[in-house]
Amino acid sequence: MPVFASITPTFLVWEVKESLPELLSLLPADVSMPSYKSESRQMEWAVTHLLVQHILGRFALVRHHESGAPYIDGISQHVSISHTKGYVAVSITDEPLGIDVERKSNRAQRVRSRYMDENEGFSEAKEPEVEATLIWSAKEAVFKILPIQEGINFLTQIRTEKFPYTGEGSFMAVGKNSCDEWLYIVSYKIYPEFVLTFASHRNFTCQ
Repeated sequence: MPVFASITPTFLVWEVKESLPELLSLLPADVSMPSYKSESRQMEWAVTHLLVQHILGRFALVRHHESGAPYIDGISQHVSISHTKGYVAVSITDEPLGIDVERKSNRAQRVRSRYMDENEGFSEAKEPEVEATLIWSAKEAVFKILPIQEGINFLTQIRTEKFPYTGEGSFMAVGKNSCDEWLYIVSYKIYPEFVLTFASHRNFTCQ
């Protein structure tokens, strides 16, 4: 089982180095994959289900609500899935946990003004590309467990506090709409090729 990182026994990250046939050979022989045209999408599907299989000790099909949120029939736990080029992360937890994995690139840096401002990010000027990728990832993680997602603006309605630049740690974030605010703690790990974030509820307040 080529798990790259085990955050907890039910929260795993896989670095995808195998070919598609190798991945499929690790799944039960009677499993039928959806007819995705892209091989990369097929590999993400296979790795996702291999991680679920490892966590649960059995194969289980991941389905999706109309909102896109993943779930597994027959279990009450919260399922969260994320993937970026070369990596897939899956968590299955009793309490909601939003996870996100983002490969480092200048893409987030190029559009950072669309989702963050000078009041967010590192408390000292360091690694702007990593900072932008990390804040984007954090807001994706928070978004996944917001009680209300429709119409959420990442710049104005998901806000993160300033925090020191370190390889791993945590910081606070707030998600809000016109009436309600939700407080989250976002934990993160910075790896050489990607960043990993995971958000959990701290409390709920209604204005």
